[in-house]
Amino acid sequence: MKKFNLFYRLEVQLTASYLFIDNATFSLKEINLGQNAVVIESPLTMIAEIKRDSGETFNSANITVYNLNPETRHHISKPRYVTSHFTSVVLYAGYNKNNLTRIFTGNLLQAYSVKVGTNIETRILANEGIFAANNSYIATTYNKGFTFGDFLQESIKALLNFKTPDGMTNSDLQEGAIGNVGQDRVFSRGVAINGNTFVLLNKYFKHQVFIDNQFINVLSANDVFPGLVPLISSDTGLLNTPVIQNNFLTLETLFEPQLVIGQVIEVKDFTFPNCDGQWKIIGMTHNLTISEGMASSGITKLQLFLGNAIFNIVNAPS
Repeated sequence: MKKFNLFYRLEVQLTASYLFIDNATFSLKEINLGQNAVVIESPLTMIAEIKRDSGETFNSANITVYNLNPETRHHISKPRYVTSHFTSVVLYAGYNKNNLTRIFTGNLLQAYSVKVGTNIETRILANEGIFAANNSYIATTYNKGFTFGDFLQESIKALLNFKTPDGMTNSDLQEGAIGNVGQDRVFSRGVAINGNTFVLLNKYFKHQVFIDNQFINVLSANDVFPGLVPLISSDTGLLNTPVIQNNFLTLETLFEPQLVIGQVIEVKDFTFPNCDGQWKIIGMTHNLTISEGMASSGITKLQLFLGNAIFNIVNAPS
């Protein structure tokens, strides 16, 4: 793939309604926006930092879009303290305007616009999975001999089927890849489990549960997704020299939108062959500047794990 021009498309679900002052009558009016979405795309300038992780940290998007029209800025507005409603944020990006890759899906935490110099910046902060994690609870009892896998399955159902007191849900969340975790561990005595589902999952399955691109995944250290193994080298866009520490490797490459957490990649560095081999992606950060008015750039920083055993391929539900 030639890595030259960058394009994006940002979709933000409209807030249910907003208030404004009618200049003709000087009265306060309300507009109901329904469930439509605002679509923002190239050539408008966008700067974004997208973080995706396989640990306990939620994926995040920090996005700034420049010089939207006043109506769109009205639509994309949300105070940070409003946490009871799910507002979808989806970002696509890539090198082919007609074939963009979804690199983030999440819930709008905060959005506002400010004037900086001659520009008006609309700043958007979003997280993935936090709406379900904050609003899902589980209360059940397991007798002696029940497996941790039984608790895992019931907890995933709780995350998928939760509802807030006013009936809101994250209907796009799906069950992803579930490795062979928890089946060989049993409760040695009866236990009552009551509390926040995501907190309890990370208590019993530490660093194994993560939400990525709307899928709830549970993978052990050596579990990986199936599929092609892309090559990362100086020929494909590898930047600088990778940093290796024990079984972990950090590298930077030109923007790679197709990569996902849990995928295996092949690394080849002609100047530092110690890092050559197959690695599992456990974290990534995309830093993007996409614009026709300034120099565009896209860099992907990868956190990789070599594994401490042969990788085990885990399929997601079809």
